[in-house]
Amino acid sequence: QYYYPASEKTIWYGCPDRRYEIKGYNSDGLLEKKIYKNDVLTRIPSAEVEAATKGIPQGLKVYIPEYYAPYYAIDDDENDRLIVLSRIISRENIYFFDIFDKTGRLVETKRFAPGHKASCFRWKYNRLYVVEEDSSGLPVIKVYRVNWAKR
Repeated sequence: QYYYPASEKTIWYGCPDRRYEIKGYNSDGLLEKKIYKNDVLTRIPSAEVEAATKGIPQGLKVYIPEYYAPYYAIDDDENDRLIVLSRIISRENIYFFDIFDKTGRLVETKRFAPGHKASCFRWKYNRLYVVEEDSSGLPVIKVYRVNWAKR
């Protein structure tokens, strides 16, 4: 489950099991908005499932989804953008972010290719803060300037 406050008034929530759906709740807990995006489901290869479940004790029941989640994380910035780390199959170390405005309209999809494995994406003040592995595998915090599409 993903649960991140986008502003003082809207809380965005999503549980991306088989559908690209994000819900926006007001401070009273009432559903205000829903964001949907048509997404092509990608089946998890059996070899990947086998590698992930290797070593699990016999008889222990583990839920393994049939498909990859359509997105991984929800973030926001100070300009009421909702930023979603999308699950788009591509070359290694290339990330795609769906950018929505405060009404839930898809504004753009940003491609980010840092060259190394990256994590902990945070968007603030027209910058993207990222933890990347350097060539030796050590984590390094990097900051990238972001150019946004015109609204």
